[in-house]
Amino acid sequence: MTEYYLSHVGGLESVVRDEVAERLPEARVTGAEYGRLHLVFPGEPVRLLELRTVENVFVTVLAIPEVSPRVQWLDDVEGLLARTDFGPAAALLGRLRPLPPSPTFRVTAERVGRHEFHSPDVAGAAGAGVVASTGWGVDLKGFDIEVRVDVRQDQALVGVRLSQRALHKRSRVVHPRVTLNPTVAAAMARLSLPEAGELVVDPTVGGGTVLTERYLHDPRVRLIGGDRFAEKLAMARENFTALGVPAELVQWDASRLPLADETVDKFLLNPPWGRLVASHTANERLYPWMLGHLRRCLRPGGRVVILTSERSLVRKFRESCPDMRLVVHQRLSLGGLEPSLHVLVKEA
Repeated sequence: MTEYYLSHVGGLESVVRDEVAERLPEARVTGAEYGRLHLVFPGEPVRLLELRTVENVFVTVLAIPEVSPRVQWLDDVEGLLARTDFGPAAALLGRLRPLPPSPTFRVTAERVGRHEFHSPDVAGAAGAGVVASTGWGVDLKGFDIEVRVDVRQDQALVGVRLSQRALHKRSRVVHPRVTLNPTVAAAMARLSLPEAGELVVDPTVGGGTVLTERYLHDPRVRLIGGDRFAEKLAMARENFTALGVPAELVQWDASRLPLADETVDKFLLNPPWGRLVASHTANERLYPWMLGHLRRCLRPGGRVVILTSERSLVRKFRESCPDMRLVVHQRLSLGGLEPSLHVLVKEA
């Protein structure tokens, strides 16, 4: 029973746990904190890499329950890792991809809290310990193995990354200027409670990430994506073609949807929010019309899953439309921003 930990976007803890329970029923969750889930899993590690809502998968090497804030702790972590056996983690990684007899490695580190040292200091000390333990060579770019050290306040966790790159680097071949993290899009698809044969619409489709993740969750679905800008529709079309997503694309204004009343089962959308793509003043005009059209087009019992930082505008809409019931409101930590996932259900 190998121990692993999964990193994910902060705020998606319950969604990640639900996906693990559904897709890896033999896994046993042993702990969780913000942005991280711990588990033991007896199956092949490649199955962990198939999860859609996680960022990275690590095999746990060492938990350090006491971290001093003093710079002298760097000597302690070097000594601890010099006495740590990295062989089992390397062997597990070798089941995913071939490793040379004398692999190279790098250490990455992240630190949260008040300490006299910084993340590069942790990486340097840990790297010296790994060299002493394994004899592996250091290669910061062409490495075979990545050792990760996460320091959170007075505790630390050491792991070996199993994913060659972050799992969110998928679901598109071309990128709009501002793109949605596919792991968040996968979470949105799960929160919509997807059903076979339903009609799912993204009225602000952008690069198409949300509809791609919905299709990959269950291809028995009809998808329509719309956007005001032709260049975004061209990006979505290129992504859908490359990934085999059979979505219909339409140029429209999301505040005047040309869809019939009560015909859509689910709306999944990441409308304009944040300073890079919108302003609150513009959204004060857009959101009432856009959300009103979503309500008009949604079937009774249907769902709207929306990612936005415009919490006050969503609240005002709900207050004016009591038949739109809020069932999920989860604030996320996303690239230094804090948008919220809202799930609204239209009462029958």
